[in-house]
Amino acid sequence: MYGRPCGQCGIFHLWKPCPAQFSECFKCGHMGHFSRMCFTRISRRNVTISAIQSDSTTATSISVKTEKVLQKAKKSKKKATRDRERKFEFESRRKLMSVLPFSKINNESLYIETVLKEEQAKLEEEIDELQHILEIERKCYSDKEQKVKDLTKLIAGKDDRIQYLLKENAELRTELEQCRCVPEIATVSNRRHNAYGQSQRQQSWRGRGYIRPPTVSEFDQVYDPRPKCHKSCRNYEFCMRIPCTGRGKSKKGFPRR
Repeated sequence: MYGRPCGQCGIFHLWKPCPAQFSECFKCGHMGHFSRMCFTRISRRNVTISAIQSDSTTATSISVKTEKVLQKAKKSKKKATRDRERKFEFESRRKLMSVLPFSKINNESLYIETVLKEEQAKLEEEIDELQHILEIERKCYSDKEQKVKDLTKLIAGKDDRIQYLLKENAELRTELEQCRCVPEIATVSNRRHNAYGQSQRQQSWRGRGYIRPPTVSEFDQVYDPRPKCHKSCRNYEFCMRIPCTGRGKSKKGFPRR
């Protein structure tokens, strides 16, 4: 019985070379293990690749197709040099084939120039950055639009309030036009009140025997013609309104007056 499966290939085998020793992972692109034993988070995804193709009879057209491309790390200098050499060889061969007299016999769709994976990755990074910037701009635009809506509602409310106040002001002006005699009535009533108070003051100091108007100190002296009643009298409160005759019974042995 075997103990546990191999960590590179995922199968049970004895002490012998692992079949995944010199194989390339289909998921991450590294050497030494199969894709079923790969623990990287990089996965396949659909990538749009554009190509330019032309016919002798029609104009140049652009074709777009979707392929599954592995998401790998950045290429090394050696691989980048290899790709440049291949591209240069491909271009030189295509130019040579186009010069030959039988070049029109072959279909030019066989020589479609596709976008390299490295350039495609750079373009995707730029697209992601632009999308992020676009999302930020959309958020700012939505916030500003909401502020504009709030200010519009506030202005509409202020306009309604202004119209209401203008209408109320017009009504008050109309009432004021109709009641122009109110200040004259108020002035007459004040004069009447002042005259009545002056006549009362004259009667008071003439009744006390003054020939001339008394001074302030003399006028402030209160003259009470009623006889004073002691607090012990049962009719004290009543006597303060009517002069006491001294007939009320006293309290606590005080003599009658």
